[in-house]
Amino acid sequence: MIRKITLLAMLLVSLYSSAQLGPVGHLTIFSEDGDKFTLILNGEVINDTPQTNLRVEDLNQQYYNAKIKFEDKTLQDISKNSLMLVDVDGNFSDVTYKIKRDKNNKTKMKLNYFSS
Repeated sequence: MIRKITLLAMLLVSLYSSAQLGPVGHLTIFSEDGDKFTLILNGEVINDTPQTNLRVEDLNQQYYNAKIKFEDKTLQDISKNSLMLVDVDGNFSDVTYKIKRDKNNKTKMKLNYFSS
């Protein structure tokens, strides 16, 4: 009887460990000046309602193509290819990017790495 319970317990543990999801990253983007935006990752709209701060969790790709459209149509959209969610060793991270205005052109926006 003990042998059957031990075997069952080991089977459940092995099933549980094999059912774990792969590594994922998390992305936070915020606007330094409070401009509301909509984020599009790999062609998929992430937030329908424009926001000034957005967090996206459980992203499973190392790089994303990102497009940011602003609620204020006078601001230029941002397109960023290869938005990185991994560190130099290829480990997924919780990455934060900041949107800020260009110093020379106040309608041109930039997306800069902030922290991880």
